[in-house]
Amino acid sequence: METQHQYLTIKEAAELLGVTPTTLRNWDRSGKLIARRDPVNDYRLYAVEDISQFLGERSGIYTSDHDTTSIQPVLFPLTASSSNPKEPLDTRSLRLLVRQMSAAFRDSMGGSLLERFEEISKLLYCKLYDERQSQMSENYQSCFQHQHSDSLDETYLRTARLYRNAIKLLPDVLTEGYQKLSDDRKAIVQIVEILQNVSLINVPADVKGTVYEELIRNTFEKSDNQQFFTPRPVVEFMVQFLDPQKDQILCDPACGSGGFLIEASKHIHKILGEQVLEDCTAYLSNHIIGLEVDKRMAWVAQMNLIMHGDGHGNIHHLNAGGSLGFSEYIDRLVQPTNLDLILTNPPFGSDFSDANHLVKYQLGRGRSSRRRGILFIERCIGWLKNGGRLGIIIEDSVLNGASNSDVRDLILKHCVVEAVISLPDVTFMPYSSAKTSILFLRKHPNAKKVQSPIFMANVDHVGRKPNGDPLYTAGRDENGRPLLQNALPSVIDAWQTYVGKGEDAITHLSPKIYVCPPERFQKGLGMRLDVQFHHPSRKVAEDTLYRSIYPTPKLAELVVVRNVTVVPKTQDPDEIWHYIGLGNITAETGEYTLSSVMGSQIKSTVRLFHAGDILFSKLRPELRKCVLIREDEDEGYASSECLIFRTLADAIHDPLLHNVAYQRNLMQQHQIDREYLAFILRSDIVFGQLIYQITGVGRPRVSRSTILGLRIPVPPLSIQHEIVTGYKIAWKHYLECRKRSAVALREGDTALKTAYTHTCERLCPTLQRLVV
Repeated sequence: METQHQYLTIKEAAELLGVTPTTLRNWDRSGKLIARRDPVNDYRLYAVEDISQFLGERSGIYTSDHDTTSIQPVLFPLTASSSNPKEPLDTRSLRLLVRQMSAAFRDSMGGSLLERFEEISKLLYCKLYDERQSQMSENYQSCFQHQHSDSLDETYLRTARLYRNAIKLLPDVLTEGYQKLSDDRKAIVQIVEILQNVSLINVPADVKGTVYEELIRNTFEKSDNQQFFTPRPVVEFMVQFLDPQKDQILCDPACGSGGFLIEASKHIHKILGEQVLEDCTAYLSNHIIGLEVDKRMAWVAQMNLIMHGDGHGNIHHLNAGGSLGFSEYIDRLVQPTNLDLILTNPPFGSDFSDANHLVKYQLGRGRSSRRRGILFIERCIGWLKNGGRLGIIIEDSVLNGASNSDVRDLILKHCVVEAVISLPDVTFMPYSSAKTSILFLRKHPNAKKVQSPIFMANVDHVGRKPNGDPLYTAGRDENGRPLLQNALPSVIDAWQTYVGKGEDAITHLSPKIYVCPPERFQKGLGMRLDVQFHHPSRKVAEDTLYRSIYPTPKLAELVVVRNVTVVPKTQDPDEIWHYIGLGNITAETGEYTLSSVMGSQIKSTVRLFHAGDILFSKLRPELRKCVLIREDEDEGYASSECLIFRTLADAIHDPLLHNVAYQRNLMQQHQIDREYLAFILRSDIVFGQLIYQITGVGRPRVSRSTILGLRIPVPPLSIQHEIVTGYKIAWKHYLECRKRSAVALREGDTALKTAYTHTCERLCPTLQRLVV
């Protein structure tokens, strides 16, 4: 029989080999790795056996199989009983096997990506079961094989029986649609041939687990199940923060694909050191519990744990209300007040309305429904033993919403809040734009307990772009690989320093990371728990205004708002407009640039400004985009996200604002310098008044009334001018530092160019003479 080849696209082959498609094209031209050509479109295709041989030659473990009657070539004949055992499969080689398995289904009866994933998972589990049976009994004869004398039907039926026996070990998750193999007999037998001479049980658990997690992500991130996945940097952070130990029982009541459970096992792996294999498997089997309402994801989580080294499993599929329901079955799985640790990212974007269960929650009584994320908090607290700890991702509305004050009362009554970590908006994008935080709690047995200081952090980056792609820094690690732009490791370092050395050791990290005093959580302060509400700048602002020896009138008393709006595209599309968008304003510095834009390009409403006006951005006020328009500027227009105003003294000389300014000035006793005001509006004194009033998801902003309600210290003009002079000295120093940085960068560029030139001269000494 002629060997039936399987082919990979140039992109698939490049991913497996760790090179770019361009490199593969060059290899093809040079004969290093020759591609075949698709007879239809002439695209490059790479035979699986060619890729396999290339990988094997590079790693020294390839052995060829001269039997040409197989449905597929044997790639890596690694059997546990082999008299000539080979090195275990590495990550790249195992990825290739998985791609072959997917191609077998794709090229046979087709099927969706999700269907292929499910069948691959079943067969991997079936293969592992067969190998474990061989280890347990010397007389056991492997059933996972296809002999030359076997018909396709014989091999398929034998494999199907083997799978039915295997799933008896996991009755809680391998139910209904997961109890039998696909009817695609050709693909099943082809995969048996692919795997029969490979020993998966000898592949390190970290390799199997890594490849299987990649398979999960590649499947579900292309489907409609993205809500099940928590970004890996966040999972790693939460596990490190709670620091699970090998004798602690850990549960994820909304486990999804099992990310928290897997990461906890890796954490234990590091703790155990040389005892890893046996003790880590015991931990997985006996000390973690995963609960999941979605049948498919329960099954995925179970397979994920198996691939990471646990063949027993402790994942349970729950019907109806899932972990929020009440039943004897759930009580047997998770006994009340019995858990040491809970790590979870519950489904917070929907309501729970089962009346029979809702009434059993303190936060659900008397209601027709309640957000699931809220009920999960109460459920988790009930499952924790005294002293047990919870790490949970929640919507910020739980921490700051007026309608959720009862949730915060429950938390503060039964728990000590250890930490609140504010996550960036992009954390769950593009699948969700919800603003979230991580809440770390420790259950306290005494209802009259005293709240300790709370560790708080505002995280800017978690290594993700808004579209879900990785976000990298400009730096590289010691191996030259790009580094994720992820602030969470620095938060872990700060937490460990705080726990070991106290608050004074991390004061230099404020305002990104700080410790909030417990007295701020006493009644009368709104009981809010969000990071914004307790931001250090707020205390700076409150203390400054409270202790100020000068008047602190509202901004509305000091300025007149200019509110002339037009739509350039409608007003005069063919005219050049002087325009300042938010992108034209530099954060914090007071700098801006003026653009000249065709009216047809400005489709939204803009606001008129004159020289001497102050522009204050309502959008993303944490960037402190506030500028004073220079005296030599012509009139122009700014984004409608800017509030535009003028001091009373300047407004009196403006024809459009004169009448309002004159009437107001008669009643106003305060004089304020425009430069002083623009500077103060960028300071902590103002930012601290705004930070806890920012609203909105994705495009956070403050309202016009909030801005006009700001309290502004107004000392005598002489002191205002003194403050402005100090600011101008600092500004001059800032510009000098920036100039030195530019010079240093140019020097660096020159050094590189010199190195290139020197190399040419060393390699070709006559080059310089030829050039001359």
